[in-house]
Amino acid sequence: MLVTNRKILIQGIMIYFVIHKRKREMDDIAQGMNECSAHNFIGRCSEETLQSIFPRCEERFITAEELKQSIVFEQSAGYEDIVQHFFTYLLELEKYEPDKPSMTDLCCFWTASNCLPPRSSSLLVKFQDQGGNLLPLAETCFCSLSLPTAHRSYEDFSKHMSIALNYGSMGIHHS
Repeated sequence: MLVTNRKILIQGIMIYFVIHKRKREMDDIAQGMNECSAHNFIGRCSEETLQSIFPRCEERFITAEELKQSIVFEQSAGYEDIVQHFFTYLLELEKYEPDKPSMTDLCCFWTASNCLPPRSSSLLVKFQDQGGNLLPLAETCFCSLSLPTAHRSYEDFSKHMSIALNYGSMGIHHS
């Protein structure tokens, strides 16, 4: 029976994983929106306000300059080479290429969100002197990124940053 009804089986699995498994989460979101009157508020917003709250895909692009304006270094004296590697890497991320990390991946890794924090918030950069750790570490609750100082070349720094972003930028997952 499974061989002959393969399409029905696949459709049933998709419906379960896409709709039924997420139904409780979607119901919670809808209930929360009703309780805080978000639906009514959104309905009364002007088109300009709505565009700032819900930007279109092409308007959600994060530039290296925007990110740099949010960065605060805990201490940059003595780490000028790593800071330069990091800024070069930001420019590399800005040139979006499929199958490579993007600026959005960096934001997800750093903040567990796919966008920059509000203007009043900052993104903290620290430096890891201890041990031979080659990968950056992120503390998403504090919007803090610890860059390893063990890299001597930009290529090595870039390689390890990309590894971290490829495997650690999915944010927090609740199943």
